[in-house]
Amino acid sequence: MNRLCKYLIIIHILLAGCEQKATSEIAFSDLNMDHVKATGKMIQEKSMGLHRVQAGQSKPDTVFIAVHGYGSEGYEWVYALRKMAESGNITYYYRWDWSQCPEPASRMLNSVIDSLISAEAGIKHINIFGHSYGGVIVTGLADDYFNLSMDIHSIAAPLAGHTRLEKNCTNYPRFDNLISTNNLYQWRTVHKQDGAFKDLKIDPQVIDIDNSKIIQLPAVFLDGRRLGHNLSITWVMDQYFSVAN
Repeated sequence: MNRLCKYLIIIHILLAGCEQKATSEIAFSDLNMDHVKATGKMIQEKSMGLHRVQAGQSKPDTVFIAVHGYGSEGYEWVYALRKMAESGNITYYYRWDWSQCPEPASRMLNSVIDSLISAEAGIKHINIFGHSYGGVIVTGLADDYFNLSMDIHSIAAPLAGHTRLEKNCTNYPRFDNLISTNNLYQWRTVHKQDGAFKDLKIDPQVIDIDNSKIIQLPAVFLDGRRLGHNLSITWVMDQYFSVAN
C-alpha cells in the first residue's frame, strides 16, 4: 500500500471518530408526544453522536444519556427524553450505527463519554440507559473506568446472546464473565410479553452478572396495557423517577 493510500485511510478513520463525538441540539419543545412517530423520525435523522436536549437551565453535575436499540424509530424514547430533561439534569440522546458489532460500538461510546467528561469539567455522575441492542452496548461499559461515578441501565436487552446478532458478530460478548465496577441495573421484560423475544425458546435477557441488580418488569401496566419491548422504556422511566423523587 502506498503512502497516499495509508494517509487517506487514517484521515477517514479520524473523521469517522469526530462525527461520532460531535454534538448538536434537540429542542425540548420539539419532543412532541402528540406526534410521537414524527418526533421519533426527527431524532433518528440526527447524525451519529451525542445530541443535547435543550430544556433551560440544567444541573451541571449529573448527565443522562439515552442509547437506542437496533432498528429504532426513535418514538419509544420521546417520553423518556422528556422525563430526563424535566428532572433538571443535562440530557443527551446518543445516535449510533447499529450495524456495528457490540465490542466496537461499546468502545466508540466509551470514547464519546470520555470526550464529554473532558469537555464538561463539572460532570460528577452519569446515568446511561440503553434499550434492546443499545442495552448490550451500554453493558459493555460496566467494567470500564471513568473518572466519575456511573449508573448503567440495560432495558429489555439480550445480554445472554441473540441468534441474529451472534451470527454476524463472532465475538459477541459473554457477560456472564463480567464483573461490574460501575453500577449495573438489568431491567427485564416478561419473556412472552416481549415482541422481540417471545418467539425465542430461551429468554435472552437472563444472565447472572456479578454486582448487578435485576428489576423484573410486570406483564402489563396498571391500566391493563401490555408491557412489551418498546413500552418497557416508558415503564422504567416512570419507576426510576418515582423512586428518585
